[in-house]
Parts: sequence; structure tokens; C-alpha cells
Amino acid sequence: MKVLDFLLRTDPRAIEVRGLREFWDVVKKDLAEWEAPIDRSIVGGFLGDRLAGSFAAGYQGALTSLLPELPVQGVACLCATEEGGVHPKAIKTRLEPDGDGFILTGQKKWSTSAPVTDTLLVVASRGEGDDGKNRLALVRLASDAENLHIAEMPATPFVPEIPHGELRLDGVRVREGQVLPGDGYADYLKPFRTIEDLHVQAAVVGYMVSVGRRFDWPERMLEELVSALVSLRALALEDAKSATVHVATAGALDAVNRALESTTELWETVDVAEKARWERDSALRQVAGKARAARRKRAWDILGAASF
Repeated sequence: MKVLDFLLRTDPRAIEVRGLREFWDVVKKDLAEWEAPIDRSIVGGFLGDRLAGSFAAGYQGALTSLLPELPVQGVACLCATEEGGVHPKAIKTRLEPDGDGFILTGQKKWSTSAPVTDTLLVVASRGEGDDGKNRLALVRLASDAENLHIAEMPATPFVPEIPHGELRLDGVRVREGQVLPGDGYADYLKPFRTIEDLHVQAAVVGYMVSVGRRFDWPERMLEELVSALVSLRALALEDAKSATVHVATAGALDAVNRALESTTELWETVDVAEKARWERDSALRQVAGKARAARRKRAWDILGAASF
């Protein structure tokens, strides 16, 4: 497997991740050489010197997996969360017809990478359907769109190098072609949760292989890490809407967690500054734990219902 050859043969570079944009400008040409988004995620994680680089690479890899038409060397941002959260019912941002296009109005918060992004993917409501449910659309905007305002939010306690933005959409004009086809929730927001998990966790494991090789961890540990990585990579190439993929993803993520937990004592061999960053940022891996548990339960419920 080409990406495993890269991880186990290439001299680890440990590029300093001072900020998302700065890191991306350094690695984007290297990542563009890899066709599959999951491989770009793994390689990006391997190249950085902390989890912020892994998250940046995994998040961008996930977005280009969801939307292959996105520029590989650009920075994109999915903007869904609002004051009431990210559930479809909470989406108040409105996409309303206006002449031969639309008008987009509303607010978003905690939009990952928004302050330094090139492209924003905004989840918006088109109103309620006949069933009373919120009908969602995904709208693609350039970061310099007129009447779009982006303010940087306070840094988070972990991976503070990754900025988050608060968006104000004061009547942004949208052309027909900027509204992506399909359902904003079923075709984009919902599957992205699985896609993001797989790509970000794969990038984290890529980073761990780099750490292990730079600080002479036992070969057994590297074997365990790359074995877990193979599972993540295989699942990232499958249908993110599939219940069977969700079940397998749950097991693969558990295997990754076990592998990472077994590195605890080995971190004592790592440079003090890098070890401190790992301890600070490890909470990142637990984000969305409740959502993962709910996805796992739904998947088993679907499979159970289908077996009768």
C-alpha cells in the first residue's frame, strides 16, 4: 500500500503547526500528489508536529471526500452550527428565492477554519416540508462574498491553532449553481459526521506513526498503529451512509483508541514540548462521543430490523 510505504519509509518532517493557514501553505503541494482524500489526510497528519496538523489535514480531506469538486489545495469550511446547535431543527439560516437566484440570511458559530477559509459550505433552511420537517440545503460561498461577515471566535482549550468563526449572513446573494444538488441533511451534513471521523482519526494515527518513528518506539507499537490505520482507510472508501459501515467504523475507532492508550508510557520518551501539546490536545479525540454512540446504536437497530 503506497501510503504505508510513505509512513514507514519517509523521513518524518515534523513541520511546526503555528496556525492552520500557515501549515496548509507548507503542505498543500505535497498533499495534492495523493489522489484519495483519505491518503491526503494520513500524510498531512504524518507531516505535522501536533494534533492541530492532523485535524487540519483530516478535516480538509473529509470535505474533499464529501465534495470531490473542491480544490485540493484550498481551505474549505462546513458551516452548520447555530445558537441552538447543529440538529436540523436548530437551523434558522434561511435560503429564500429572489429573482433568478436566492438570498441567504442568518448566523453561524463555531465554524471550523472559517477565519482563514477560501470556501464556505453553509447549511440553510428552505422552510418546512409537508411533513413539518426542516428542509435543508447546502450552499457554496466564496469567503469574500458580499454581505458575508466572519469574526474569529476565542481559541479553544485544545488545538488552539485551529481557528473557529462566527458568520453573519446579511442577505448574501446566491446563484442557482451555488446551491448544491440533493438534501442538505441526508446527502451532506449527516454523512459528513462519519466521513470526518474516519479522516481525522486516520490523520491522528498518521501523526502517531511519525512520533513513534522520530522517538524510536518499539516496532510492535508501529505495527499496531498501521494495522488500525488500514481499517480506517478501507472504511473511508466505502459508503458513509451504510449501517454496516457505521458498525465497522465503531469497531475501528475503538481499536484506534486502544492503540493510542497503549502509547501512554511511550510518551515519556518524547520531547517535553510535544508531549505537553499531546496532553493538552488529546481531548479532541473525545469530541462528538455522544454522536458516535448514537450512530452506533442506530446502525445496529437498522441491521436488527432488517434481519426479520
